[in-house]
Amino acid sequence: PAAPWCDARTSGDPERFPLLAPKAVERIEVVRAWCEHDRHLLLHRAKGESRRLAGIHELPTPDQARLDAGRVRQGSLVCRRTRTITRFHITEFIHKAPPPQDPLPPDLVWISIDHIDRIALSGPHRRWITALLQARK
Repeated sequence: PAAPWCDARTSGDPERFPLLAPKAVERIEVVRAWCEHDRHLLLHRAKGESRRLAGIHELPTPDQARLDAGRVRQGSLVCRRTRTITRFHITEFIHKAPPPQDPLPPDLVWISIDHIDRIALSGPHRRWITALLQARK
């Protein structure tokens, strides 16, 4: 029924349609804080009503940990990891950081290093944390 208005059909070359512009790759850099205290690691837990990763734990950004971003960047670099999600190329820098001052907001939790395997972590963060902890053994 749409044939009379179809540019691909009327051109005689339907393989060159649709003409979509390629999307540019967007590069993003994220700083993460590695805060460890008494064999516990500080993690950010996404709120249950969050649209993305509800209830999932990840290493916190300085903002999430209520830490000064410049000060976190000055801490020793634990590791640098890259990943790609659709058109986003993400480089994450994980720096050692001092623990934030108490009391912690409800989205920050101290998790025992011995119990890391018992919580819900995002896939990349599980791989990174596991590799970093194993490298110390």
